[in-house]
Amino acid sequence: MMEYEFPLSEMAMHGSDIIPLFTNNKTETTQLLAALKLDTWQVKYYADLLDDISPRFKKYFASFALGRKPNALSSYSNVEWQVADGSGEELANVLKVTAPPHDDAFELGVDKQNSKSKYDFWVNLAKRINAKGAAKEADLSANQNILLT
Repeated sequence: MMEYEFPLSEMAMHGSDIIPLFTNNKTETTQLLAALKLDTWQVKYYADLLDDISPRFKKYFASFALGRKPNALSSYSNVEWQVADGSGEELANVLKVTAPPHDDAFELGVDKQNSKSKYDFWVNLAKRINAKGAAKEADLSANQNILLT
């Protein structure tokens, strides 16, 4: 679980975490940010900050993709990205990605947007949808068997 508020929560948008993940250098990052019609100072500020965090961010994801352990390749980050803890109403151990004034762009925190009750709602809805779908499939299968005999 990750909460991406980079560089500031006001500037973070859905999908903005793919910028540090898939750009190869500061020039690409700058061009992409400029295409978003940000002010020139925002582009420079954002690109400078992303240039700092991008290598560590990529290592977390590459490590997770290769070995299901996000910290194996991230030896130079002081934050160990742990499995989220859903034992309370809010998820804990969520990796938060934020910009200075923090000492490090990565820290563990609590997910303020998603709660256990919201999660339970969606899980229960999915279960009901799947159950109805399974019942329909069983009916179709029974009808096909009748037609075949």
